[in-house]
Amino acid sequence: ILVTATGEAKLLDFGIAKLLAPDAEGAEPTAFQSRLLTPGYAAPEQVDGRPVTTATDVFGLGRVLERLLAGHAVDADLANIRGRALHPEPDRRYADARALAEDLERWIAGRPVLATPDSWFYRLRMATRRHRAAIGAALLVAAVTAAGVTVSLFQARRASREAANAAAINRFLTDLFEAHDPDAAGGEDPPASELFRRGAAKARTELAGEPVLQAELLHTIGRIQVERGLYADADASLQEALRLELARTGESGLAAARVRDTLGTLRMHQGELKTGITLKRQALAAFERERPPGDPERLEVAVGLAEMLGVEELYAEARDLSRSILASASRAGGAADASYASAHQTLGIALQGLGDLPAAAEALRRAIEIERARSAQRGTDLAIFLNDYGLILLELPDYAAAEAVFAESLALKRKLLGEKHVQVINALINLGFALDYQGRREEGLAKQQEALKIARELFEPPHPELLETIGATAIALRRAGRWSEALPLFEETLRLSRSFPAADRPSSYTGHLAQYGALLLDLDRPADAESALREAIALYRGIEGHGGHRIDVARARRGVALGALGRWPEAAAEFEASLPALADSPQGWGLPEFALWQVRAGEAFLACGRRGDALRTIQAVRERWAHQPGERQENLEAELARVEALAAPSR
Repeated sequence: ILVTATGEAKLLDFGIAKLLAPDAEGAEPTAFQSRLLTPGYAAPEQVDGRPVTTATDVFGLGRVLERLLAGHAVDADLANIRGRALHPEPDRRYADARALAEDLERWIAGRPVLATPDSWFYRLRMATRRHRAAIGAALLVAAVTAAGVTVSLFQARRASREAANAAAINRFLTDLFEAHDPDAAGGEDPPASELFRRGAAKARTELAGEPVLQAELLHTIGRIQVERGLYADADASLQEALRLELARTGESGLAAARVRDTLGTLRMHQGELKTGITLKRQALAAFERERPPGDPERLEVAVGLAEMLGVEELYAEARDLSRSILASASRAGGAADASYASAHQTLGIALQGLGDLPAAAEALRRAIEIERARSAQRGTDLAIFLNDYGLILLELPDYAAAEAVFAESLALKRKLLGEKHVQVINALINLGFALDYQGRREEGLAKQQEALKIARELFEPPHPELLETIGATAIALRRAGRWSEALPLFEETLRLSRSFPAADRPSSYTGHLAQYGALLLDLDRPADAESALREAIALYRGIEGHGGHRIDVARARRGVALGALGRWPEAAAEFEASLPALADSPQGWGLPEFALWQVRAGEAFLACGRRGDALRTIQAVRERWAHQPGERQENLEAELARVEALAAPSR
């Protein structure tokens, strides 16, 4: 099936490789011979080498239908249609593609469909066929009679119940929206947030006698509230939905697992990341018990857990889970659905955290490619994937490319989510850094300050998203040389972060602490800088995957602070541990402070009596410093001259 750029589907090869008239000259059932088939789409009779018929192609169409439905809520009738098309026995499927199409048209039109699930009688008949000698004819006749009556009554009750449920939901939603129509409500036109709030209240009262409907509606409303950033309202909706589902199906039910999965996402947004991960683990455990590895809903829950593991910086576990998801999705034929794209995203984030930037970039490019095709280039997932890819480009570094990616992400987020949303805040922060790193400091700072204004409107201290935004703005102010403005923001975000228990501090705390140490160096407070940087280095060592670039930068800055305090041997040790690795990193000499760190290292070596090491270090700077940003060259030249004078032979 080829889908053109305009979205038109074209059937290139229907796959009927035999004449349909059995008495045609030379006609015979298609042989298996060379086994030309597509794994995942081939019917059981093809795999077994049995004759194929039009029912074989119905199986292939059933697989296509299954792919189209992946990630969507599927009602009982549509599930029955899919099940009949994919039945392992050819004579239990639709006779041909037209019969399948007609049943789908019945479903679209809201009419009863012909497909029904395998009855108890059918399963008994299959068991009897396998164990014929053990079952007497009289017992079979009695069972068939009883089963026929039971199944008829059960199906009638189920159809009646599902029709009543659908009518109740339709009536509920119609009443909700009509009650708040401006014409019917005296000109009132409530915002969506208020509409959802009233809908949840209405579900609690009017559906009190329908716990299944009540729980489903509260979960749906809660999920939408999470997506719109209405966290307090979402909390109330989801907690009530979970209570209802636990009372109805118990701890192990999938309905409760679905609510736990959404609650886990909410807890992450509320800054309770560890609680969120626990909820996601519980949800996934339930799906692993009840659903096969390639089940789309199970994969979606697993992707959510992998994402949160990455946020918590548990990168190795996030990487392994992401790879497992990709393998399961591929085996199940879902290599182009949302879970497959998202698993590439979470894999990329994990690999980035583990320091493998080229592989991380490739994983994110693949996620973007799949999502562009899947969402017609306009989904929120695409905007998020672009943002994550931009972060990798910043580290590579490719600042101009990162700017373009962040700008596209920001435009999508504003269009889909509005101006006041956490995703818009994140996009503004990252776009600001991309501009800053290209020397457009004031332009970048304006983006950071815009993000901070929105964050202060959306979040109350000490919300982690607010702390992240305060810290990002402080970093931008420091880089712009506005140190007196940066200082109170750093102090605010660190003070608020320390209000959390040490084990639950926001993950941004360590980075902000390291940047605060850099600012204290700028302000000529080396003792305070050394203390802050020492704490940051210890914290980095405790974070999986951060033994590389960030810790090396912090150690180089601590070396500068130690040198300013006259603690030369310690300073030399820090420079020797950090500068060679930084020189070989993608950023390397492109770091604005790197050449100056080399000069300080030369000074430390000289103070320790290592004149040869000092001269080699200074010579390296002389050879490379001309390629650095021009704004620091004058200061660098003066420092070079000073250290060279110290290293000159005494006369």
